[in-house]
Amino acid sequence: YRSGCTSSTLLASPPWAWPSLLRAREMARDAAEEVLDEFGGLWPETTVTVAWLAGSSLPLHTDSCKAYLSKRHVSVVVWLGTHGEDFEGGDFFFETEKFERCWVKPVAGRAAI
Repeated sequence: YRSGCTSSTLLASPPWAWPSLLRAREMARDAAEEVLDEFGGLWPETTVTVAWLAGSSLPLHTDSCKAYLSKRHVSVVVWLGTHGEDFEGGDFFFETEKFERCWVKPVAGRAAI
């Protein structure tokens, strides 16, 4: 996926992990549909579990940054660890249409939509 991290797509995950990953994906989709008032309107295109290693980073980007990804309109990030307890760094933000940054503190169980 990228240097400095390890990742696995849903299909590349071991079969014993599928029930939990599928349930997590359903919960993330349901939360996004509720926030966006889009009941039944969102369809997960991909599910990836990523572990970022010390010193790694991701440049500013969108999840629809290539032509084949142009149908992506919503992204959901769910943290499995808490900043300051389980890891350091990991600053996360969304950039608004006015190029203002909206910072999100990673907390286990928190979702950013």
